[in-house]
Amino acid sequence: MLTIQQIQDACTASAPIHFGDPVLAHFPMHLHQTFYPLGFPVQIETNSEEVLSCAAASWQGFVKLFDTEPIRLRVGVRSGRYGECPPAPDCRVQQHIVSTIADVENFAITDLNR
Repeated sequence: MLTIQQIQDACTASAPIHFGDPVLAHFPMHLHQTFYPLGFPVQIETNSEEVLSCAAASWQGFVKLFDTEPIRLRVGVRSGRYGECPPAPDCRVQQHIVSTIADVENFAITDLNR
């Protein structure tokens, strides 16, 4: 968290202000793999080998059948602050945006138009 003085100093110096990335908007997803569940392409971007292993175990028997734009899944995994399972998630929909939120560390946002 920046102090007011640090923000003022950055503004005075015309320097960029970096507020961090609390919502993982710029979280590095250095692992990429495409799978073909039911023949449709699904491209997974993640920072977790375990995510790719689970996808491979689930979809290993499928081959590419359709030449369509892939569905993109970005799955960020990081160590949690809590040791317990999160509560059951709540789902909300506004037009084409679906939010599924269990708690501050376990959530999904889906753009149905994309």
